[in-house]
Amino acid sequence: MPRTRYDLVLSLALVGCAQEVDGFADNSPSESPETGGAGGEAGASPGTAGGMGGTTSAASDGGETDAQDSIDAPEKGGAGGNDAGSAAAGGTGGATGGGGPSTNCGAVTYAGKCKSEVLTWCENGTLHKVNCKDKGKVCGYQDANVGYNCLVELGGCGALDALGKCSGSVLSWCENGVKKVVDCADTGRTCEWENSSIGYNCVSSAPPSSGGSLGFGYPVGDKSTYPAGGWQVSQVLGNYLYQPPFVGGHLAEDIFEPNGNSANAPVYSVADGVVVYAGSNTSSYKNVVLIKHDLGNGKKVCSFYGHLWPPAVKTGQAVKRGQKIAEVMDWVYFYGWENSHLHYVIVSENVCNQALAGSGGLCGYDSSSGPTGYTNLSNEPASYTSAGDPCGSQIYKNGYLSPAQFVQAHHY
Repeated sequence: MPRTRYDLVLSLALVGCAQEVDGFADNSPSESPETGGAGGEAGASPGTAGGMGGTTSAASDGGETDAQDSIDAPEKGGAGGNDAGSAAAGGTGGATGGGGPSTNCGAVTYAGKCKSEVLTWCENGTLHKVNCKDKGKVCGYQDANVGYNCLVELGGCGALDALGKCSGSVLSWCENGVKKVVDCADTGRTCEWENSSIGYNCVSSAPPSSGGSLGFGYPVGDKSTYPAGGWQVSQVLGNYLYQPPFVGGHLAEDIFEPNGNSANAPVYSVADGVVVYAGSNTSSYKNVVLIKHDLGNGKKVCSFYGHLWPPAVKTGQAVKRGQKIAEVMDWVYFYGWENSHLHYVIVSENVCNQALAGSGGLCGYDSSSGPTGYTNLSNEPASYTSAGDPCGSQIYKNGYLSPAQFVQAHHY
């Protein structure tokens, strides 16, 4: 039977889960002592704010399948499997019964996948797609027999705690009374015990190649979707803004959560690296994080993140791609009006080292006196040279790199 039929509701015991463990300090609305620094920018107002979906510091994988338990279980199974490969006659259909991908379904199998709340799976050689949200449900992983499915959203984790567990490649853990589930295999990783602070996690099976590019992701949202992990770009690199006192060419990308609440959303390291600065900044950034990444080919770049609550990482700390480093600060809290967004950019090592001399600060705008021609992602430059700024970064040609294009070119 197709997985869109809901004949049986399984109720699970609602038991509160253990406290969230991410190994980081509390990110309450309080600032660290100001240590100075240049830079800052206003950012184009992203407009409507809204909530960020389904990632957690308990797992380095952003995951498209943050699912809750208590399942509307479809009737499935019967004779044979549902994909190109088949189960034994009379066996259970599903992720274990279906073999390789159907020729009519591309790489999608009966187990299926989730893209936000859209469920896609292959059944009897036909590709099916359902928006679980239209049915008042969420898209998530059900079990090894069914795979991904539309699930009833109920609170409670049963006996599952924040340290989580692995079922093959599938990682599950409890966060704030809600069960979270991701399939580590979707990003080429395995589900393993990481440490006593994080618990079970999606872990890379091999280190990045010393001769190739380091795998990069996006700093927010699902961490994998172009151009910004499911978030939107309100200002591109080089965009000219005239909103005094913020005037000039924009030296980063501003990104915001399109469904609303960007404020307090988790921010993640875009790649493995070392935190070279994490702390307060006297500009409108309030707090910043600067991470250096070794590309493995003799070159290094840095990722810069601004407009943050006090960081969850410290200067000198090694971080992994997808590790939570901070949260987006709430502009209403500081300024009384909504403009919460993340200001982030990839810069050359020279610009990075110069920023370190200014307490981790990078200027938000250069001295461009008029339109630069860079208005959206379709004409955003791959690299940009400052036209002059108080931080002095103009001395480094092509010192700023489009994060959307760079991450896409170096994506894991």
